[in-house]
Amino acid sequence: MSDSTGNGGSNYPPTPDFRYVALAPGASRRRVALTAAGTGIGVFGVGLGVGGGGLGVTGAAALAGGIAAWFYASRRGASAAQNGSVQAPMAIVPWGVLVFTSQGIRVLRWGGVEDVQVETFHEMDNATPIARLSRVTIVAGDARYAGWAAGRVGLERLETHLRAYADEAAGVPALDLDGDATVDDVLFEPAVEQLLDEAKRALKTGSFGQRLSLPPESYRRAGANQAADESVVALDAILRGRTERVGVADARPLAAILAAQLGATALRRPVSALSNSPHPLVAAVARAAAVKLGANVKNVGTLDEVAQFLCEPDVAQLCGWIGPPTVCQAA
Repeated sequence: MSDSTGNGGSNYPPTPDFRYVALAPGASRRRVALTAAGTGIGVFGVGLGVGGGGLGVTGAAALAGGIAAWFYASRRGASAAQNGSVQAPMAIVPWGVLVFTSQGIRVLRWGGVEDVQVETFHEMDNATPIARLSRVTIVAGDARYAGWAAGRVGLERLETHLRAYADEAAGVPALDLDGDATVDDVLFEPAVEQLLDEAKRALKTGSFGQRLSLPPESYRRAGANQAADESVVALDAILRGRTERVGVADARPLAAILAAQLGATALRRPVSALSNSPHPLVAAVARAAAVKLGANVKNVGTLDEVAQFLCEPDVAQLCGWIGPPTVCQAA
């Protein structure tokens, strides 16, 4: 992927700049409180609280937002049906859209989302236009879903980079640092175990020695994988997507694991920056690796937040690797 995004020379588009956007369905005066409450509980019940914070303050904020959205939509006589869409509670997260239906949760990854349309409604307040309500429409194949949020929703980056996010999220994780060797090329199949095994093997044998300036483990102090300056520079370039990419696979998950295994705290920031990557596996590995490097889980988020977009074995592998349960689920 060429760098046409102005993202500091990266091969990838800017990371999504939101953690979640909760949307309520179209207005119906007699069901305002019930549905707004259901939306708040449904959205945050799958672990989407800001900073992995559970239902507390963030749940209350979502509930308040849902009620406000319904109030303004009701005042305006607005309905999702006005733009030919199905009314549905939704949550927009960095990895796609969760649609809450009577049959359960429909998970829409970016590859399955064709368009995101945002319309903002304003009212005059002392001669000043104020954004009171936003309607977001998600187009996915033959389906169109619409939801409402109070005020203005900041989804400009998503609207601009939707196709680039879909391309990035479809990337296959690499088993080397040049993107040539890949994990088993089956989309949505477990990959973390292969990545962890390869990282441990490479550090033990020194197979990445030339690239990372690391000798085999037997030549280093027993039990102490230490990153040389050259290692930090090389891994930093991969994590930030600033390498001359020879292969087609995504080497960032492996680089994040290697950084954590080496205890390279100098790489905490670029690893943490991937915690909201549109690729769910990249985001999950980055969250686990960042916490292993000392990042605060409230800043990078939990694995629960992204679990709907991952294979269960991958979540289990990352929880086993990281050890402390704090990164695995919301408090």
